[in-house]
Amino acid sequence: MQTMIKKCKNCNSEKLQFKFRTIQVKSSRLEEKDTFAIDHDPKDLIKTPEHYFLWVCIDKSEKALFFIMSVEDFIKTMGDSLKGTSWMKDDDRQHFSVGHYGKWAPFLNNFEILE
Repeated sequence: MQTMIKKCKNCNSEKLQFKFRTIQVKSSRLEEKDTFAIDHDPKDLIKTPEHYFLWVCIDKSEKALFFIMSVEDFIKTMGDSLKGTSWMKDDDRQHFSVGHYGKWAPFLNNFEILE
């Protein structure tokens, strides 16, 4: 997160902080076997500390599930699968079952990371 400290125009305090964040949003459709899948081309990742990755999955009941993480956490969690992905060939996609989020569970509704 990039923080800039400036003086407040009203009270002259130097405790005023501006926090900048950017968010990259991807979505996943429900697949045939009640799974979600993600793949992501490494060149599409914005690699700065103030950037976050938000993955939105819509379940059978049309409920939105939000997985929110830093880009660093996304890269770590994707592991070797991030090296070469292609939705057309279904190479290196990460799949998980609806209701069991596996290694993605810690990021479910992780909105506090954006604070």
